[in-house]
Formats: sequence, structure tokens, C-alpha cells
Amino acid sequence: MQKIDINTTQNVTIQYELAAWWDRVFAYFIDMVVLFGSIFIMILFMEAFLPQITYLMVFLLLFFYTPAFEILNNGQTLGKKALGIKVVKLTGKKPTLKDYALRWAFRILDIYLSSGVIASILIGSSQKSQRLGDLVANTTVIRLRPSLGVSLSDIMTINTREHYQPVYQQASRFNENEILLMKEVLDRVAKYPNVAHKMALNNLVTKVKDRLSLDKAPLNNSKFLQTVIKDYVVLTR
Repeated sequence: MQKIDINTTQNVTIQYELAAWWDRVFAYFIDMVVLFGSIFIMILFMEAFLPQITYLMVFLLLFFYTPAFEILNNGQTLGKKALGIKVVKLTGKKPTLKDYALRWAFRILDIYLSSGVIASILIGSSQKSQRLGDLVANTTVIRLRPSLGVSLSDIMTINTREHYQPVYQQASRFNENEILLMKEVLDRVAKYPNVAHKMALNNLVTKVKDRLSLDKAPLNNSKFLQTVIKDYVVLTR
């Protein structure tokens, strides 16, 4: 899964998974189903009584559905929310009205006039998965839920697992999402050993220690989490 590092306004580097091409396509189709379903219902029940208002509302929905939802719903249309993806600014700042407007304006070329071909080519070929509208607005689309495509079995080789004895039998209390979070925090601290990430590591270790019902604090936080991850893999695989 392709990833991107974004430096926030607090000077903390956060790594996100970029939304895959199919995530964005499925989100688009969900939005289209919602949009045209709403228009159909509106015309069906309102046209006979309020035709002018109906046509005005249809016009507003067609042209402003995407930017309105992204502006009011923190970068997510209904389709994006269903797929767990959202629009973000590469500078780490919150996208502005202008950014959303630029992305929306370039949809005409990106998606409508080219039947999505231009958007697909750019998303697939650009380093940050940006279509033309993203390039102009300096935005991209990320996944909010980490992909579970990472195999935890890769943490240890087969031979190592055959001879490894778990240190913490209670490690099986965790679920895969929690273990992946531990691994992600370790990766971030190793790559960006700043104060914010070290604090996140310390807080996570405290919570893990409590879940394992340990009385003593570990001597080395990173090695402690690495051991918990290994124990989980051995105990649950």
C-alpha cells in the first residue's frame, strides 16, 4: 500500500496510507447512486407540486453535492465516508474553501469530459496519487482506516517462530488492529524520533502494560512492544 508523509502545523510528521484508485472509484459510484437516487425521489414526489423549486434543487445537487459535502464534512462525501477515505492538504493544514473549489472545478476535465481516464492515469502514475484537481489544490486522498494487507507473520521467520517462547502469554488479549497500531508507532519513532512520537510511544506502552496486568514498567519501550508483537504472532498464528 502506497504511503505518504505529511508534516503537520505542529511540526510532527505523520504517515498516512494513500487511498487506492479503486477506493476513490467505489466512493465516486456510491456518491452517484446517492445523488441520482435523491434526484429521482425529488422529481417523483415534488415535480407535480413545486416544479420550479424542484428543478432548482436538482441543479444545486448536481453542481454542488461534492464540494458542499467535502466542505461541511471535513473532506468527505458520503461515498468517501463509506470507504473510509478523505481529502487532505499536503501541507498539513486543513483544506480551504478554495482548495475544495479547485478540486471540484477540475473534475470537469479529470472525470466528466474524459470519462475518468485522465484522473485514473494521474492517480496511478503520480507519486502522491493526485489527479489534476489535487495537483492544482495541493491535496490528495488518504485512508482513515489502515489497511490490513500487512501480514503480521512477516515479523518473524518460520524458523524463528519454531524456537521462540512467548514472554507475555497475555499478548493474545489484543486484536490485530491493536498490534498493527503498535507496529506503526514503532515504525514512526524509528523514522522520526521527535518528542511527539516518543510521547505517543510512552503513552502506548503504559496502556499495553495495563492490558497485560504488569506491575513493573519495561526497561526499553521499543523492545517491549516488539516482544508483545512477536508474542501475539506466535500465540495467534
